[in-house]
Amino acid sequence: MRPIERGVFLERQGVLAVADLHLGYEFELLRSGLRIPSQTQKIKARLLAMIREVEPKELIVAGDFKHNIPYVGAWEYEELERFVRDLGVKVTVIKGNHDVGLSSILHGSNVSFGNTRGEVRGNVGFFHGHTWPNTELLKCRYVVMGHSHPALVLKDSLGLETRLSCFVESRLVWKKVLDRYPGELPDYNEKLRIIVLPSFNKLLGGTGFNVETPLGPLARTCLDLPNATIILEDGTIIGKIKHIAARHHGGS
Repeated sequence: MRPIERGVFLERQGVLAVADLHLGYEFELLRSGLRIPSQTQKIKARLLAMIREVEPKELIVAGDFKHNIPYVGAWEYEELERFVRDLGVKVTVIKGNHDVGLSSILHGSNVSFGNTRGEVRGNVGFFHGHTWPNTELLKCRYVVMGHSHPALVLKDSLGLETRLSCFVESRLVWKKVLDRYPGELPDYNEKLRIIVLPSFNKLLGGTGFNVETPLGPLARTCLDLPNATIILEDGTIIGKIKHIAARHHGGS
């Protein structure tokens, strides 16, 4: 598995995975008085570039394909169906908390909906992160998730902050996991690693994993965050959060 743009590609399985497209987010900004052009075509162009590069058999969207909740508007009916069709590959959507009504929009022959609590491809599991995952995912080598929109927060000597979208790789604190699944995990992989994907939509802010609590029950309560690793979009390994957090606070 390797990072590509703000997603990951599983070469053996031929699976490309991204999360948190939040298509239509600019309409929420408009309600707040911010006029930003539609980002849908830009997001589709980025996905198409990734598809051309790695030629996947399947694209998995690990939640929050769209943004608008709790209703579905006319724009979504027209644009989202065309968006998926134009990708030209098999698309599996694992619904996130923003995907209310999505199954009433997407009917193309190349799209299907996975289990909200997770899907497995080979030895890799996928889910969004707003729910607890299916126990089958905890047997995998890796679990790929979204929801938290991870970022690295850096602060300079003047107190000015910069947020850089990033990947986070973490082990689990198994005692906490087992407490959540009492008697449900006779078999699990103690070496399992969680990969938290950055938000694919670049308009969205991020949760500073080195200074803030991530979102979702598993990420919030069961990640071994101090020993988790921050990886930038270009693959640069920054280091463990416990060291980054210390430098952040020391420079404030």
